[in-house]
Amino acid sequence: MILLEMMNKLAEYSVNPQLFKLSLVIIDFTGIILLLAVLYKFFEHSIKPVEISQKKKHFFSTLGMTIAVLILCKFWIFSIGQLNIQDKITQYIYFVIGCIFVTFGIIWHIKSKIEI
Repeated sequence: MILLEMMNKLAEYSVNPQLFKLSLVIIDFTGIILLLAVLYKFFEHSIKPVEISQKKKHFFSTLGMTIAVLILCKFWIFSIGQLNIQDKITQYIYFVIGCIFVTFGIIWHIKSKIEI
């Protein structure tokens, strides 16, 4: 109940509160899917450990991506830098394009976790 009240309060900052709420749900859903993919890999590694050779660190490490998400979270929640598009159709077009990018990102992340 408190979470819904917070979501409604945050939605007041947005040009389109309904899309904002749906976006937060999609971001949460995406986070859960990615977390499950990571947990699956940890579980798989605990059952069948594989020796990993660490030659050099990659720029997109888990820690680096976590820090990036934490920094960007304030921008997402408070709609900082949000495009002020008044036309509802254009808002939905951008929303659908964003959902497509998120879907491809999830698929790419899970595929890369499986191939590691």
